[in-house]
Amino acid sequence: MPAESLTAEVRLFLSRRSADTQAKLYEMEAVYTQSQSWKGFSRAFRSWHDSRWAAVDQETPPDVVEKFKAISVDWQKASELCLEQDRPRVFEVIRQQYLIRRALFLWTMGGIEATDPDTYDRFLRDMEKAKRIGDHTYAEALAQQKQQKPTKNKGNRRLKYYLLLNWIPCCLWAFTTDGIAALLNERYPRTGKTLYHPKTISDAWRGLKFYHLRRPLYWGITGQPPRLVPLR
Repeated sequence: MPAESLTAEVRLFLSRRSADTQAKLYEMEAVYTQSQSWKGFSRAFRSWHDSRWAAVDQETPPDVVEKFKAISVDWQKASELCLEQDRPRVFEVIRQQYLIRRALFLWTMGGIEATDPDTYDRFLRDMEKAKRIGDHTYAEALAQQKQQKPTKNKGNRRLKYYLLLNWIPCCLWAFTTDGIAALLNERYPRTGKTLYHPKTISDAWRGLKFYHLRRPLYWGITGQPPRLVPLR
């Protein structure tokens, strides 16, 4: 399989897996499963998938890509877990997963999560991989974090990050702007009790080139576990 085709296949696989994981994290599995039968889902998913990886590529400098290409893998140790014909795909999954985890870490460093010790626990394995390939991203980000006061809010930049996380697994593409705002304001409260304005949210998703239904199917969600709120 050509390298470009393999990368595209692996990225699609990782996006689908990420959506499943994120939906489960917020107890949205039932709603997310239902959303996959709604008209417009495929278009919404593709727009989210493309924007997600475009953002990852933007965060990934060429030297990181080259460092990963230079890795030598001891396939003999992994022979019981990976057949020879599967090696290119396995390596590409590892590579693309590293790149998106690296980008996720950098986005996380821009918000209040940077002050939470659990954040660093979640990225320990990624830090170990970075050390092995000679990627200094994590060490440099941590050093910079110690030298400055944590940024509690970065306005629209954080909003785009939250939309990237939730657009598909939390079905935002099918909700009203007010419903999206309610979800974000509850899930990611801003300092000073400042609320996300609906127009700011719609500007953000347009900037990301996300597909959103012109006629939303639902107002949004409410409760825990979340349940759909019909339009009135």
